[in-house]
Amino acid sequence: MLARVPQRVLVFLTVAALLANAYAVFTPSSGPPLPIPQIDKVVHFAIFAAPTLLGLLARASRRGFVAGMLTYAALTEVIQGLFLSTRSGSVYDLLADALGIAVATWIAGRLARHTGG
Repeated sequence: MLARVPQRVLVFLTVAALLANAYAVFTPSSGPPLPIPQIDKVVHFAIFAAPTLLGLLARASRRGFVAGMLTYAALTEVIQGLFLSTRSGSVYDLLADALGIAVATWIAGRLARHTGG
């Protein structure tokens, strides 16, 4: 099924996921904290896993794309901690980001082997 998705569609979805990620991590926090403790770690996992998986499925260089995503994840936490008064950087958020990137990389590898890509 994935072999039939045009690469340009996957590239578009990757860019859209990265833009949504940037919006989520750089816009001011609004409203009260989420009712489930640490649910933000699930959000961090997902918003880094999605663009990583899509980018790798779009046939981006695995090493380069993953390194770029990990660097971006670290920079988002530094920027939040130093420059955004309504946000705070967190090592635990960075770990959730990295775990999302790692799981997405693993899934992309499994899919590539399964589909011969």
